[in-house]
Formats: sequence, C-alpha cells, structure tokens
Amino acid sequence: MPDGITNFAKRRLSRKAILLVLDDVNDPDQLQDLCGRGFEWFGPTTRIIVTTRDKHVLLVKQVDHIHEVKPLNDDESLKLFNLNAFKQNYDIERDQDHAELAMKLVNYANGIPLALKVLGSSLHGRSKEEWESQLSKLEKMPHVKIQNILRVSYNELDRHDQNIFLYIACFFETDNAEQIKCLLDSCGYSTAIGLRNLHDKALISIAPKSMAMHDLIRDMGREVVREESPNNPGNRSRLWDPIDIYEVLKYNRGTETVESITFDMKNIDMYLSLHPRAFARMYKLKFLRINELRLLEWNACPLKSLPSSFCAENLVKLMMMDSGLEKLWDDVRKLMELPDLSRALKLQVLNIYECVSLRQVPSSIASCHNLLELNLSRCYELGSFHHCIYLESLKILFLDSCINLREFSLLLPTDSDTLPATATAAMALENISLVDCCNLSLLPHNIGMLSSLKYLSLCRSNITCLPESIKHLSLLKSLNLRGCEMLQSLPELPSSIAELDVIDCTSLETTTPSTFAYSDEQIETEIFAFANCIKLDHLTKKGIVEDACMRIKRAANTCLAAIKENEDDDRRALLVNPHYHYKVQGCLRENEIENEDGR
Repeated sequence: MPDGITNFAKRRLSRKAILLVLDDVNDPDQLQDLCGRGFEWFGPTTRIIVTTRDKHVLLVKQVDHIHEVKPLNDDESLKLFNLNAFKQNYDIERDQDHAELAMKLVNYANGIPLALKVLGSSLHGRSKEEWESQLSKLEKMPHVKIQNILRVSYNELDRHDQNIFLYIACFFETDNAEQIKCLLDSCGYSTAIGLRNLHDKALISIAPKSMAMHDLIRDMGREVVREESPNNPGNRSRLWDPIDIYEVLKYNRGTETVESITFDMKNIDMYLSLHPRAFARMYKLKFLRINELRLLEWNACPLKSLPSSFCAENLVKLMMMDSGLEKLWDDVRKLMELPDLSRALKLQVLNIYECVSLRQVPSSIASCHNLLELNLSRCYELGSFHHCIYLESLKILFLDSCINLREFSLLLPTDSDTLPATATAAMALENISLVDCCNLSLLPHNIGMLSSLKYLSLCRSNITCLPESIKHLSLLKSLNLRGCEMLQSLPELPSSIAELDVIDCTSLETTTPSTFAYSDEQIETEIFAFANCIKLDHLTKKGIVEDACMRIKRAANTCLAAIKENEDDDRRALLVNPHYHYKVQGCLRENEIENEDGR
C-alpha cells in the first residue's frame, strides 16, 4: 500500500484492539507501507510484533522493544530434535543405539531450532548406520536445506559486506573485531560499517573484546567459497581445509584467485616440502596464517601487527624487513634472535615476554623512534641490556626475571656523562622494572640522566648500592628495593619520592642524612617501609622516626592552615585532603626512640 490508506480506514483501525504479526520484514519501507509512518494508523490498544533478520530495520523505525531470540539450551535442543526424529516425546536415554549419535547431532546444531528440526526430520525412520553416515557427511558438507535458509541473509548483503563475511568465516574466525578492522581496512575495506551490518543481520556477534560466528553460519560461508570451484581448490578465493591446502601447495596449483590461507601444520599428516615458487601465482594473496611455523620471511609486510592468534611457539627465525609493523605478538618462547629493526619505524610495542632463548637485543632497536613499550621479562638467557638514550619515545621498560642479566647500562653518544640538550629533553622513560634480576649488582652511574623516570623497581636484585646520580631523578615517585639482601646503604634520594620500600633488605645499615629530603608539595600518600632491615644503625633509625614526625607535622599544619584560612566558608571541609596517608614500617624497639630532649 505505497499510497497509504483512506482516512476512514485509519479511524477504524485506531479504534480497534488489534494483534498484528509481521513476519520476516527486512526493509524499513515495508513497515511504513503496512503500518504508516511511526505506526500512526493504530490506536494505543494495538500490539504489533515484527520478526526480522535485520536488526537495523527495527532501529530505523524506533520500535518500543527489541527481543533477540537466543539459542536453545541442551535440554531444549534434545527435546526438539527427538520430537522431529521420533515424532513423539521419546526417552532417548533408553535407546543406547541412538543416544550418543543424537547428542552429536544436537551439538552440531548448537541451539538453532531450524537445524534441529531439519536434521531430526531427515533422520526419522532411519537406521543407526544411516545416522552415522549423516554425521560423517555433515563433516564434509553442510545440510543443503539448512544452508539454503541461512544463505538468505548472506544473499541480502552487498558485494563488499559479503567479502568481509567470507573472510571471517574462512580466516578470521577467532580474531577480535579490532584486529579484523585493522587488517581489512589495510586492504581497502570499510570494515566498521561492514561488521555492523553483519551484526545487525545476526551473522556475527560482537562483544567488547571478542567476536563470534555460529558454526552453522561459518559452514554456510565456507560452502559459498567451495562452490567457486568445487573440484579445484587452487581456484577458490580462500583456503582453510588442510587437505585442500596440501594439494594446492604440494602440486603448485595456486592461482591469482587465492586471497587467504590458514592452516595448522600438525593437521597435515603427510610431509610437505614447498616448491620455491609455490606462492608465485598467488599474487593476490593478502592473508597467510601457518601454525607450527619455524621460519617466517616477509619483506615489506604491510600489516601493522601480526594476528593475535598467530602461533609463534616454534618460530626460530623472523625476517620482516621494511615492514609496517607496530606490534609483534605475545609469546615467542624459542626465538633466539630478533630481526633487524632498523626499518620498523612505526613499531610501538615490542613484547617478547618469556622468550627464554633470546640472548641479546639488536642495536638496531635504537632506530625504533616510535617505540613506547619494551617487555623483555623472563628472557632468561639475556645477559646484558644497553638502553640507548635516542629511544626518545620509550616510556616503559620491563626486564623482570631476567635471571642472567648482569649488565644494565645507558648508552651515551660519547664517553661524556653530559647529554646534548635535545637528547635530555627527548628522554621519556617513565617506568623501569628489574624485579628478580638476581645477578644484577650495579645500576649505571648516569641513571640520573633519565629525567622523566617515575617508577624504579629493583625487588630481589643483587644490587649493593645505588648511584649518587639518583638524586637528580626529580620526578621519581616510587623506589622499590624490597628483598635486595645485598644492599648496604642508601644515598640521597630525590625529594619527589613518595614510596620507598626496603623491606627485607637484611644488609642495609646506613642512609645519608639527606636521604629523606622532601619537597613542599603535599603528597596524598607517603609510604616508607623498613621492616626486617635488621642491621640498621642507631642514627639511621633515629632519622627514620624524625622524618616520620616531620612529615606528619607538615601534613597537619597544612590542613590546619587551610581550615583557618577558610573558617567562615561552609565548604572548608573540602579543603582538607581526606586521602592523605602516611605510613612508616620498621623494626624499632620502644627504647630505641628518643624524644627531642634526649629522653
């Protein structure tokens, strides 16, 4: 009714209590033609139920409530399957021949009522052997009736969104939405709107940190790709089946049609030796994922990062010169050598946590001028690390549990301890963590050059003393020396220190008189922990107590001054810092604390 209805009909409809069900509406114009603009033809007692495969239809028409139909649970699924397979409420647990097979078929349907009904009806009156044969067939190709119905939503997509759907079904099944957007955007796709369209049509589900596709929908997408060339996998746009991939690579049958390949080497029982030109004709190949990989060489790689699901457990050598990488991956346990990073100019995060075989960091890392974070924790074979001051963007450096690390130094442009003004201004390092570096005994004498450093953790290291230049770290807030059993003394520390932890420093004896210098700036939380420092001398203990009294007195005077200055202001309570907290932990006996008059 594109021209609407008569006024007489509108008046009649508005006075009626109507239950109207509109099934399978997939165009907002259909709702307007059937119900008027904004459902204006109907009165307040009318209820309209609309079913659709496209959530966007409901959003456009601003309906009152959207209910998303959830998959059936296991019990509901089994009941529906039995009702169609046996045409009655059948107690399948008494039928040992069919019970296990029924559960496998229910798991295959995964809560989709359509699949349960179709599969159940197709097996009604069939023998156990035929049930087993059907299961085996489903592993090779999906049920045609189920696929034809599911394919309706795919057919309604435009070519752009169909391609994104097929990439997810065949390649990106386990990747999150952000990873997919990054990779497909680099190939010219408008991925954000494409993913939203797929989500609205219930072809995928998207959570904040994950994305999922139902197995039956995935199988439907893969069947679409198989139909591109049923008998020659090398002429298909996407490859994922290990047998198909083995045939294509073994016999060099790949063509320009192939755009993505993903396979796990452990799923190929046969030995595979690739011809040097196995990929030569696949010049449109955009995505390649190979698990159980030992060597990867990919010069001029356009990706910003390797996929989150990239399996690098067995990777021994990585060569990716002139790449666009900004981030590698999270776990490379067997990697012994990092690639030349001199051209990885966009690299921002380098995380090679628990790369237990890595022995050194290449000097080419100094060329990574956009590097923000470097994590080398648990690189057990790493013996030395030389931080170049020209890593001007690096903010975070983790070297925790590098148990063989014996040398940590700052590389300067000359032998001089003085940096050029430009270099000093550019240094951004804020956080250094050297926890559990049990063989590290010295810090660089020029550590005071790290003008932006705020957090320094040396817990359970073998440090015997701190360099005098540490007093120049004017922004240092936290110094953690807990468990440094070889530490004997503390030098003058910067006044910015708000947290000092020397618990279990059992060899600590002395501090300098100016160790506990403090600034005039009020700090919300101050913690100085000396528990189990059993060798502290008398003067040091006295200094700790005097410093504690001074800081508490300063905080109290600040609060009192603020109250007095604003005593007529009803809001004066707001001026007192309610979060100020001072804590000192130590092992002082009562008779070791003297009053100001010496008693």
